Amino acid sequence: MSMQILCIFYMCDEIIKQVGFRDHPKAKMSTSQVLTVFIVAARFFCGNQERARLFLQEHGYIKNMLGKSRFNRRLHAIPVHIFEVIIAALGEIHKTSNPDNEYAIEAFQWRFAKISAYGIH
Repeated sequence: MSMQILCIFYMCDEIIKQVGFRDHPKAKMSTSQVLTVFIVAARFFCGNQERARLFLQEHGYIKNMLGKSRFNRRLHAIPVHIFEVIIAALGEIHKTSNPDNEYAIEAFQWRFAKISAYGIH
């Protein structure tokens, strides 16, 4: 997990540099760090950004962590095109690490309703 978190940060930081995005000089947390929390939340905490935020702070990955509200505002202030580039990069990484295109799909039992003229059964 530790190596994956470091790789996520490195990837975000490199993409931010490539697109030429600059943080405000007084920003407490970099955009790369905000994106790292976002991706770590999705990867390890079922999308729970608060748990990821606290985990990364408590384990020393990000020492100058923003509070819950400020983090949320910073995350939503990131331009959409940066998210698009990061998602594309993650997709390419996944494709190269899975050359056989094998995927595991969880099976769910679906209950289909019969729809008739009298309603749903």
